[in-house]
Amino acid sequence: MALETHALLSNQSQRREIEYRVIGVNSAGISVPSNTAAVVL
Repeated sequence: MALETHALLSNQSQRREIEYRVIGVNSAGISVPSNTAAVVL
C-alpha cells in the first residue's frame, strides 16, 4: 500500500490559479473525489 505519492507540474504559467482534486484507487475500489484544493503559482 502506498502511503504517499506526488505529482510534478512543470512549465506552468505564473500568477495562474490551479484547482485540483484527488481520487484514491485501491483493491477496495475508487474513492469519492477530495475537496477541491486551489493554488496560485
